[in-house]
Amino acid sequence: MIPWHTFKPEQGKLLLAEPTLNDPIFSRAVILLISHDEMGSMGLMLNKPLDSSKYDGMLLNNSIFMGGPVSNNEVYILHNKASHTGAEVILDGVYLNGEESILEHITNQESEGKIFLGYCGWSEGQLDAEVSERSWIILPAQSMWVFKQLTENLWHDLIKHLGDKYHEFLKYPLDVRWN
Repeated sequence: MIPWHTFKPEQGKLLLAEPTLNDPIFSRAVILLISHDEMGSMGLMLNKPLDSSKYDGMLLNNSIFMGGPVSNNEVYILHNKASHTGAEVILDGVYLNGEESILEHITNQESEGKIFLGYCGWSEGQLDAEVSERSWIILPAQSMWVFKQLTENLWHDLIKHLGDKYHEFLKYPLDVRWN
């Protein structure tokens, strides 16, 4: 039997959508949890790039990701530059936001980073309930996964990383109703 609840939701963990999660936004999503407490949870989707041409000039022509369906007009930046004032540590080597100049560092490739519009949000107890319902697999994040440039395979790569007993998930169709 697959150990569904090896890890609990907390800041710095990844949520991998179960292959049976039938939601067009969250299908095969990989979400970095930014916060998780008694008030609720917040995360950013790492593998849902947006068409950057729609935002030309707005964010220095960098890759832009859909952080989630909540407040999609708000900008969030994950980066590896600890020296930026106001940057919040999410996990070792991964920081959130900070000074506006972080955009220049990312654009000039002086530091790794990703830009997100919006975020994923859960109300009090909602994420824990979804985990109990087996909607998410939780695993510790690593900065190399957060900043991986070829994100279209991130979900598959992480499922493979979990080991042989999870490889059956790779055979599931995008819409499990097709089975």
